[in-house]
Amino acid sequence: MNDEEIDSEWTDRYRELENDYKDYYKEEVRSVNLYIIYVNKVNEIAFVKKDKILLDEGKIKQELLIGIIKSNKKNEYKLKEILKYNLTIEPEAVEILLLKKNEYNYLTPIKQIDTIIYNKTICIFQDINALYLIFKEKSNCNETKKIIILNSKKNKTRRKKIQ
Repeated sequence: MNDEEIDSEWTDRYRELENDYKDYYKEEVRSVNLYIIYVNKVNEIAFVKKDKILLDEGKIKQELLIGIIKSNKKNEYKLKEILKYNLTIEPEAVEILLLKKNEYNYLTPIKQIDTIIYNKTICIFQDINALYLIFKEKSNCNETKKIIILNSKKNKTRRKKIQ
């Protein structure tokens, strides 16, 4: 054997071993599942729409998010909540995640309509990342009520006449 054969064998073995673990490396999120959930007046899910969003460098740009919201808004429904699910677990912790499912929470409420950033995810978990838009059916009555407090005693100042 010469030196070139030894070097080649070592790199080939390394590539084979490394190939077994490639699914556990973190990668940029390329797409997320979009779930549009419509909830009726009695807090029951009326129907759900599912779609897929392609991300731009791991982001859902504000303009795209606004477009998605507008195209899925119905007259009788109002956007109540936006939730982002981004599974960012480290490869070393996957086994722990499987054993202790309730200790990890990757669901984040989005407070304002802005660009949403997804952090890198392990390759085999890419399809789990999602965005949830929850629309609630509007009620017939006003949600805010104006309260008027009437005072039975009128505040009047009496003046004494000076003679």
